[in-house]
Amino acid sequence: MSSETQIVRIGRGQGCDLVLTHASVSRRHAELTIDADGAMSIHDLGSAGGTFVLRGRKEIPATRTELERTDRLRLGDYEISVEDLIDLIDQTQPVRAPAASRPQEKTSDTAEKPKTRMIRCVCGTIKERGKPCPHCGA
Repeated sequence: MSSETQIVRIGRGQGCDLVLTHASVSRRHAELTIDADGAMSIHDLGSAGGTFVLRGRKEIPATRTELERTDRLRLGDYEISVEDLIDLIDQTQPVRAPAASRPQEKTSDTAEKPKTRMIRCVCGTIKERGKPCPHCGA
C-alpha cells in the first residue's frame, strides 16, 4: 500500500473518519480505500446490516469490491451514491491533492470541522444539516 493510499473508516462510532448517524449503520461499518490513481474499493467490517454495491440491477456484497463512480452503496438501510460519499469525505477530511499542490494544513482547523453534514431530525429522519427535513419539513 503506497503512502498516497487513503483509507476512510465509515460508521456511527466516534472513531470513524466519516460518521453516518443512521440507525442501521454499525459503529464500525465499512472501510473505503482510495488509491493515488483514484481507484476505489470498499469492504464491510463485519457490520450487522452489511455493505452492498448497487451496480445496475445487481446488489454485490462488499467483501473487497472495486467501485465505479456511478455505483450506489447500501450500508445497512442507508443508501448513498459513490459521488455523494466522496463529496461527504471531501467536506469532512482534508482533500488529498497531489503532493506538489497539497497545501499545508493546520491541525486545529481540521479538528473544528463537523464529521458529517447528516443529522437526525426531531422526527427521527436523517437529513442534511441546515436543510428542511424531507419527511416533516422541520
